[in-house]
Amino acid sequence: YVVVLDDIWNIQAWDAIKYALPDGNCGSRVLITTRVVDVASDSCFESQGYKYEMNALSDDESWTLFYKRCPQHLERPSRNILRKCEGLPLAIVAIGGILALKDKSRINEWEMVQRDLSIELE
Repeated sequence: YVVVLDDIWNIQAWDAIKYALPDGNCGSRVLITTRVVDVASDSCFESQGYKYEMNALSDDESWTLFYKRCPQHLERPSRNILRKCEGLPLAIVAIGGILALKDKSRINEWEMVQRDLSIELE
């Protein structure tokens, strides 16, 4: 079996779940995603697994993920919006989806998203 446990926030959640999994190691795998370093460390230690730390995307990688939705004349507000996403792929894709629905001929709509995002993230 392959079990994916996405976004485990605390050790207690992992402790409750791990006992429900069979002990036999017949090629089975459990993949845990978490934002909490202690959860990753504890779950790896118990199962002799591996911890892979994800890094945020660089500015260039963020732009590559985003640029298909961005017309040339909107590059400046787009780059400012991307900085607010802090290299997080899900945030970049989500904001890109929102901006794709905006009128690309009107720079003020994109600047409004940039301004609103700045206010929300402060």
